[in-house]
Amino acid sequence: MAKRISQLAEITTVDSDDLLNVVDVSDTTYSASGTNKRVTKANLLKEYDIFSGWIPAEETWTYASADAPTFTFTISGDKTSKYSVGMKIKLTQTTVKYFIVTAISYSSPNTTVTVYGGTDYTLANATITNPYYSTQKAPQGFPLSPAKWRIYKLITSAYTRNSPTSNTWYNVGGSSTQINLPIGSWDVYYKACVVSVASAIRTLTYASTLSTAGNTNALPEFQCTAYNQKVDVFMADTFFARGNITITSKATYYLNLRAICDIAITSLTLDATNTPAVISATCAYL
Repeated sequence: MAKRISQLAEITTVDSDDLLNVVDVSDTTYSASGTNKRVTKANLLKEYDIFSGWIPAEETWTYASADAPTFTFTISGDKTSKYSVGMKIKLTQTTVKYFIVTAISYSSPNTTVTVYGGTDYTLANATITNPYYSTQKAPQGFPLSPAKWRIYKLITSAYTRNSPTSNTWYNVGGSSTQINLPIGSWDVYYKACVVSVASAIRTLTYASTLSTAGNTNALPEFQCTAYNQKVDVFMADTFFARGNITITSKATYYLNLRAICDIAITSLTLDATNTPAVISATCAYL
């Protein structure tokens, strides 16, 4: 006598070769709605590589634009409930490439996904195949070295502002002491050796910061300051600062210096010759 599913004995572990019942809707041999068939657990799940952490997207991804090191692709329909910032992406364009999702938006009829390829991967204006996504931190094959997912500038030259105005911020190195950050959330760090010389022995204050312009201190959480209490005309110190920056559009950040004194200041220097300066931004979604 046939039994309902609710009347069957229950098992708590399903082996790879156990059989499950499915309705094959493409086979209408016995019914307009499909034909009952069996399938093993292994075959049912073979396209879902659950042990590697990757989930097949099962949709078409189409290249849209590039603003290196970030890129965009589009998906038909509203996918904002499926994908989110911080997800890992795997796709193929001749070779397998990996990305981190840094932004997602929907404007009918497409969803636009912004991805960061780190130091190794660029999205080409070409067909995208085998698209996968992952919510895991370390899906199989995804490179986890922070050095591969950072914007990094090493500064090894000295840059000086002669006769700086007291209490004025300067980006003394120009483009050499700036960093361009793309869309996303970034763990930002800098190191800088600052040298300040006054025209005579006075109380001398000198500082460094990271800012959104070359003459401001727009991010005071990155400011470091030292004081010379009438000891010498020459003072030097190495500053370190670290913080998070989250942005929705590509932007430039400036390593700025400042000195404050009640008499003339002779010079203000980023001395990266003896102590290399660093500006580093690692993707916070890593």
